Amino acid sequence: MNWYPGENLGYDNLCDFNAVYFINNENGWMVGSLGNILYTNDGGEHWTRTNTVINSYSSLEDIFFIDESRGWAVGGALYPAETKILYTPDGGNSWIEQLAPIPSNIVNSVYFTSPVEGWLTTERSVGASFSEILHTPDGGNNWEVQYSIDYDQGTFMDICFADAFHGWAVGEVGHTYPPPLQSLIYHTWNGGETWMDFSDIASNAISSVCFTDSQHGWMAGHKVILHTSSGGQVWEDVWTGPHYLRE
Repeated sequence: MNWYPGENLGYDNLCDFNAVYFINNENGWMVGSLGNILYTNDGGEHWTRTNTVINSYSSLEDIFFIDESRGWAVGGALYPAETKILYTPDGGNSWIEQLAPIPSNIVNSVYFTSPVEGWLTTERSVGASFSEILHTPDGGNNWEVQYSIDYDQGTFMDICFADAFHGWAVGEVGHTYPPPLQSLIYHTWNGGETWMDFSDIASNAISSVCFTDSQHGWMAGHKVILHTSSGGQVWEDVWTGPHYLRE
C-alpha cells in the first residue's frame, strides 16, 4: 500500500485536524481546530469547508455519521469553557447546535449505533474536574451520565460500540509530558447500563478504539496497537514502537 500527499488546503494547514470519518469510499468528513468541518466526495483528493455555527476559538475533536444524511461533530474549548455538539440532518449541508449536556466539559468522542442511540465521552474544562460517558436515547436531544470519574483518575479519549450492547471507552491516566503510561479501558455488555474497568488489558495509555464487526477490534495509544478477534475477550499486541498513536 502506498500513501500520497493530499490536497493543499491553504490556510487550513495552519489548523490542526483531529478526526476523519468516511461513510463509503468517496464521501467523508474531517474536523479540527477553529471549528473547521471539511467534506470530500472524491475519496479525499479534494476537500471543501462546510458552513458551521461554531465559534472560532472552539476545536472539534470527533465526527461520526450513522448514515449518508445524519451525523454529529463534537468538541469544545478550554478558555472560555465551552461544549459543542453539532448535528446535521442533511449530509453536512447544514449543522444544528444541540443542547450541551455538560456546559463546561469538552467532548472528546461520539458514537451512535442507531439514529437515536448514541454516546459521548468528555474531559475536563474550566469548572469541571471529571471525565464522563454520556448516553442519548433520542438522537442527541437529551443526554444522561452513564459513568463518571474524577479527572485525577483519568480521561476518556474515545468510545466505540461493536453492536448495540457491547462497547468500549478508552483513555489515559495522568496528565504529564511525556505522555502518561497508564491505560484507562472500560467495557459494557448491556448498552452502557453497567461499565466495568478492564484497564489491565494494556499497560500503556490508549487514545483510540475501533470495531469493524462484533468480533474484530483495535486499540491504539502510547507505543502500542492491540487487536482482538474474539469480541474483546482476548487482546494481543500487534505493534509496538516509539510513537504515541492518536485516532
